[in-house]
Amino acid sequence: MPAAEQDRENLRGLATRAWRRPVEAAEVERLCGLVAAAEAAGAGREAGLRAAVAAVLTAAGFLFRIEGPPPAGSTAAVPVPDVDLATRLSYFLWSSCPDEELLDLAFRGGLTADRDAQVRRMLADPKAAARVDEFAMQWLGLGRLAAHGVDAERF
Repeated sequence: MPAAEQDRENLRGLATRAWRRPVEAAEVERLCGLVAAAEAAGAGREAGLRAAVAAVLTAAGFLFRIEGPPPAGSTAAVPVPDVDLATRLSYFLWSSCPDEELLDLAFRGGLTADRDAQVRRMLADPKAAARVDEFAMQWLGLGRLAAHGVDAERF
């Protein structure tokens, strides 16, 4: 596979995972354009790839959890789209981005139907237990206990 095609596939995969949504062809081409521009300027392919990765990681889609707007004029409750649901579930249960299985299911539109099974799978993952511990540490301020001395005679 030519280097440019390999870069295209790698950048598509990175952007898809980082932005937690399907990436449009024009977005991938823009990222590949950064690589091509760096090569044309004599900086080399590696510098171009660094610029493309930086563009992915500084984009609003990575830094923020962006959800689409509700249908115009709608006042009724609307179901959460599968891609947004995958992001909500993963950050709530894991404090992390969705894994490949969850994203693939969401992209295919099957997450809502398989939601309960996915939640059980996610809760069985060690990341869920770590999230519970992290929540308790923050909520109760347990991380500050180490800063306080204990009187061994009194306690």
